[in-house]
Amino acid sequence: MFKSALKLAVLGSAMVLLNACTTNSTSATVASAGHNAKACAPAPAKTLVGQTANLSDLVIKEKTGAKTIRRLEEGSPMTMDYDAQRISIITKGDVIVDAICG
Repeated sequence: MFKSALKLAVLGSAMVLLNACTTNSTSATVASAGHNAKACAPAPAKTLVGQTANLSDLVIKEKTGAKTIRRLEEGSPMTMDYDAQRISIITKGDVIVDAICG
C-alpha cells in the first residue's frame, strides 16, 4: 500500500512539473489577438524596398498595417525582440533596402 501511494505521489509531482513547462496556446493566442490587433503584413512591407527613404510614417503604416515604425541605416544594430505590430525600415542612403515585419 505504501509503495503504490509513493508511486502515485511521484507520478503526480512529475505531471505537475511537466505541466509547468508547457505553454497554454489558447491563452497565448487570445492574449496575442488582443495585443496584435494591427499586425504588420510582410508582403506589402516588401513592396517598400527600392522606394525613397523619406516615405512618411503614415504612408508606411497604411501600406503595411504596422502600428510602429523603426528606421535604421543598413548595418546598424537592432534588438531582435519580436513585435508583430512593428515594421523595421532598413535604409542605405536615401533608399529603402529592406522592410521587415516584427
